[in-house]
Amino acid sequence: MSTKFNSFDFRSGEENRLKNEYFDMNMNPREWMAKFGHNIVCGDMRIYKYTDKIFEKWIYKAFESLTCEGLEKLWQEFLTDNEIIEIRKKLENF
Repeated sequence: MSTKFNSFDFRSGEENRLKNEYFDMNMNPREWMAKFGHNIVCGDMRIYKYTDKIFEKWIYKAFESLTCEGLEKLWQEFLTDNEIIEIRKKLENF
C-alpha cells in the first residue's frame, strides 16, 4: 500500500505554471524523470494537493519513480548512452 503525502494545497496559478511550463504530461512520468530528474535538487512534489487530479497522479508517478528506482535505473531504461554521458558532463560542471 503506497502512502500519499498530500498535505499542502498548491495555489492554482503555480499548479498551472508547473503543468504548462515545467512538466510535460504528454510524456511518460518515468521517462520525464529519466530526462529531467537530474535538475531536481531536492524536494518531493507528492506533498502537495492538486486541483487537477490527473496532474496529481502524473506527479505522484514521476516522483515515486525517482524516489524508488533512482536516476541510474531510469537512465538505463529510457536514455541512450550518449544522453547519459551528456547529463553526467552537465552534473560534473554543476
